[in-house]
Amino acid sequence: MPHRARPFLRPLVSLPGKVALSGRSSWSVLAQPRSLAVALTSLVARLPKGMVPLAIVLDVGQAKGTYLAAGVVLAALGAGDAAATPLQGWLVDRFGRGRVLLPSAAMYALALAGLVGATAHGEPTGLLAGCAFLAGIGFPPVSGSVKAVWPALVARERLQVPAQPGGR
Repeated sequence: MPHRARPFLRPLVSLPGKVALSGRSSWSVLAQPRSLAVALTSLVARLPKGMVPLAIVLDVGQAKGTYLAAGVVLAALGAGDAAATPLQGWLVDRFGRGRVLLPSAAMYALALAGLVGATAHGEPTGLLAGCAFLAGIGFPPVSGSVKAVWPALVARERLQVPAQPGGR
């Protein structure tokens, strides 16, 4: 019986126009000037996306004595993020990353500070949810911004360009 390759053991194949998907190519991309700094900055900038929801559950849950209130506040955070992401993408395309990332980050930080202060003072869940909604709106569009930067950082010869029909 012939041996058939298992799907997860097949070599990784890159998509047309993208950097080859392999460990060696990943390191060669990170060796490009400024690429490692962008990758590390992006990693740090994305940490709040995972840490803030956990902090909200722990802080609001403890302050209110119920995880129901924490869930409502967390849902407001997610709703704000979902509502603002398309608009933020349009704004980045129209005005550039710097003009969107910095005000978004400031709004995010202020809304989270308001949420922490309101939670500490025992404010109603509706006010906490409002602060969380504003924080969700203000979460900076880091992922899309970084994805737009990669092609400029990676040398053109590292990009795999698909064959052109007709040999052009």
